[in-house]
Amino acid sequence: MFTKQVSSKGLATKSQQLAKLPLGAAQTTTASFSSARDDWFYSAPALSMVDEESKHRMKLPLYDLQPRLYNNWVAPNATVVGEVRIGPFSSVWYNTVIRGDINGVDIGRFTSVGDNCVIHTAAALPTGMPAKVTISNNVTIGAGSTLYSCDIMEDVVIGEKCVIMEGAKLEAGCQIAPGSVVPPGRLIPAKQLWGGNPCVWMKDLDMAELWSNYSKSYMESTLAD
Repeated sequence: MFTKQVSSKGLATKSQQLAKLPLGAAQTTTASFSSARDDWFYSAPALSMVDEESKHRMKLPLYDLQPRLYNNWVAPNATVVGEVRIGPFSSVWYNTVIRGDINGVDIGRFTSVGDNCVIHTAAALPTGMPAKVTISNNVTIGAGSTLYSCDIMEDVVIGEKCVIMEGAKLEAGCQIAPGSVVPPGRLIPAKQLWGGNPCVWMKDLDMAELWSNYSKSYMESTLAD
């Protein structure tokens, strides 16, 4: 942090100038300086995406496909396109893009999608399974993650900057370490921690870790409120 050095001579000069002013003028000048300083300190920077003149649209229909949001919070500069359903008390954070343009995206209750995430779908899967994205209840997705035509069951925690490829399935209560890649078609068993690129088994989660993962989604929901 850079600080500006002010000499005692300069301060004395300012004090002498204020002393020469009439009492009312000096008080008014001092109050204006204090008010300007307080306004600068307490004023928050304006967000361009919430400006009335901004062209950003949070919800974008695609032909006859409309996003359906039920009592949840979506950041002003996030983008939700097409056939997307987001359940109650879920949150979509800043700069996230959810695209339901080719197939649908279904997000359950109390689920948090972190900053800068991308959720999108393929046209079809080689296994013949549905190519939509299904994210169940109480799921926490870390910032910078990418999800592509996968199935996420309840109480799952996905770390930051993870990639979940098409056809992958994450069973209930599992956890993916930050920076991991889940290959196409991979099944992650319940209540286990996996990590790496490609991800491998690391350990079984104990009861305390499972409870922490479960409650994390509620804390994220509280922050969104």
